[in-house]
Amino acid sequence: MSAGTDAIDDAVRIAARAPSAHNTQPWSVHRDGDTLTVHVDPDRMLPAGDDTARDLLLAFGAWAEAFTIAAAGRGLVAVVESAEGIGRLQADPMTAPTEPLLVVRCRLGAADTVFHDAEILARGVNRGPLRAAPDAVRRARQDLPPGYELRAIPPHRFSALVAAAGARSQSDPTIARETMRWLRFTTADPGWTRDGLRADTLLLPGALARVLGLFTRTSHGRDRLGEVFSVANRVLATVTPMLPTRATTGLPLVLIADGSSVNVVGADAVAGSTQWPARLPADAVLNAGRVLMGTWLALQRRGVVVSPHSEVLDDPRSAARLRRGLRLRVAEVPLAVFDSGTPVRVVPRSARLTGE
Repeated sequence: MSAGTDAIDDAVRIAARAPSAHNTQPWSVHRDGDTLTVHVDPDRMLPAGDDTARDLLLAFGAWAEAFTIAAAGRGLVAVVESAEGIGRLQADPMTAPTEPLLVVRCRLGAADTVFHDAEILARGVNRGPLRAAPDAVRRARQDLPPGYELRAIPPHRFSALVAAAGARSQSDPTIARETMRWLRFTTADPGWTRDGLRADTLLLPGALARVLGLFTRTSHGRDRLGEVFSVANRVLATVTPMLPTRATTGLPLVLIADGSSVNVVGADAVAGSTQWPARLPADAVLNAGRVLMGTWLALQRRGVVVSPHSEVLDDPRSAARLRRGLRLRVAEVPLAVFDSGTPVRVVPRSARLTGE
């Protein structure tokens, strides 16, 4: 019996609210009856800033979890399997494989899930000031599957890590230009209602956003602004260690996968990464994306929002400093860093290609 066109299409639309680095939404979903194949959109990759494909794999895992939840709310069981594109991506993380990363088969039936599609639609990040909510985090930790852990980062150390990591990573001209491609400063930007990082979600002052928007009307202007951004961050990277840092008011967390628990130590390194201290295959990172999505939904249910800071892991020096500070074992791999807490103010949610 067919699972139903409308139900599957609705679940795809809702799954589009899954998180992704720079809000790139890198998935491309193709349907054949009750089966979906999910490919990497080559125009929505971040080959400079995400050169290990860690964030891309986490995003696909989050999409899979969101789709599974949305499908369950429509009386469907979604069976998600990794496909041949995973191996291709692992071998070459900066090139989109032609093969799909995921295959999803849908059938009628009752699925066991603790979340609802309305929670997915309501999810968003909040980059405003946060109030720490340790009790809510403690309860969310109890919901994690075996092999994963949420560990707190001391707030004063976190602020220093974020400042240094952001400046060092964005001082790379290629990364800075790539980031600029996904920044939306004004409503005149064609991507304002579709994707990317908008000025209002980043809490940029309106006057500053309008000035920067003058430079992003053309691709040449974006590149020039990216070059200026790179130079400015090169200066910041030099002076940041000498400046006092103000501790975040939220509770910074890191999602850690224990390679020894999930039996993957010694497997092929994800996306050829030489920066990771333990060797996790792409499948394990993909699964961690599902865990991350569930964790953020569990926190949201308790009134806690998150603010991602993947730059801490993207910068090798900051990632090494994080490992030392948390005294991680070789097999413990940090996969996602984010601040958490109850919001002080409401921040607009990012746009989606579906219009949600």
